[in-house]
Amino acid sequence: MLKSINRLAEKVESTFSKHSGASDIVIVKHADGELRTTPWFVHCDGQIQPHDTRVQVRVCIGGKGTELFMSVGRDHQCSFHPSDLDAAAASYLPSESQLQMLPLVPGKNEAVFEVRQLEENTQRWSVQSAIEANIFLWEATDRVVAFDYEGALLRSDAWAKEAKEAMLGTKKATEWDGKDKSGMHDGVGSLLSSLNHGGYRILITTNSPISRMSNRRSAISAASSAEVDRWGDQAELPDIPVMCGTDHTAAVLAKKLASKALAVAGKQGKQNDCKRSSLSLVADLFRIAGSPDSENESGGGFAGGFCRSEDVEAFVDSGVPVSGIVAVDRFGTSLQVVQQHGLAQAGWKSFGEFPAATMFPSLCKSSPGSRDMPSPGVLLL
Repeated sequence: MLKSINRLAEKVESTFSKHSGASDIVIVKHADGELRTTPWFVHCDGQIQPHDTRVQVRVCIGGKGTELFMSVGRDHQCSFHPSDLDAAAASYLPSESQLQMLPLVPGKNEAVFEVRQLEENTQRWSVQSAIEANIFLWEATDRVVAFDYEGALLRSDAWAKEAKEAMLGTKKATEWDGKDKSGMHDGVGSLLSSLNHGGYRILITTNSPISRMSNRRSAISAASSAEVDRWGDQAELPDIPVMCGTDHTAAVLAKKLASKALAVAGKQGKQNDCKRSSLSLVADLFRIAGSPDSENESGGGFAGGFCRSEDVEAFVDSGVPVSGIVAVDRFGTSLQVVQQHGLAQAGWKSFGEFPAATMFPSLCKSSPGSRDMPSPGVLLL
């Protein structure tokens, strides 16, 4: 079975091999001015040669180039200190001084990673491609609500659909528009908007390959427009950061297929490992340097999260408080609060019925519905 899974994964990998992508980035500013960031995961397409000194990736923020550069290393992953010998030695974290020099504003910052090549004739750098992402600057006192993209946001797994199309050869990857035809669960847009106006930051995690992140952002944007058309402006989603891991298409598909095979056999797979890692990385940003892992003296961090029941353990292990986790079924017709010893008996039949203001009371000191801080974004992991 494992060989069959690998063959299928390789077929999908060949379909998406020319795609590039980047995870969104979260930077948290502490009271003393220290900036702490999640890893900068950026992946170049297969046409770029790894470890080529004539290739560099320039970080641009707000339409302007910066003096921060990355190199293309093994497996076309970009890093700040690549290593030919050990991929694990590559650094995906810029230094504190590099972070401080970036022209960041609170909330969302549009970023472009320009892949540039040195032309031998002119000795000038020319842009070969551009990889888009977003950088979000948060405060250490911010409270975060996490959402699982595959389980809590949309009715179905968009990546599974894309992989199936690629394996069956019924649709070319370049024709896929990134829109999940089944759409969002009813009421999700209103819930996200309510949390946003209540002063919460929103984080979305995904198991999708890094090469599909552009599609994920497009899908959320399209879903947001659909929510507004149906429910009005109050259902408009805030800016949404998208976070993922570094796994390539083949690796993600192999894990997904293996997880499904284990589920049939009555065993638990490891599909939620990526989400656990992403959530843990964000949780670490809020901790005071030198304090125990269990303590968070800044007052910020996770307030809760929405996920499928099979991902509850990953959320809890990552530092999301059990009392703030809501388990959602695949149809979005059953929402149950998670308790220490399992799911609560009482629940709600839709996101529209969920009492957001009760479980996540407003953090704003001003009047209800208004904000006294920059609009928070939603981070897709």
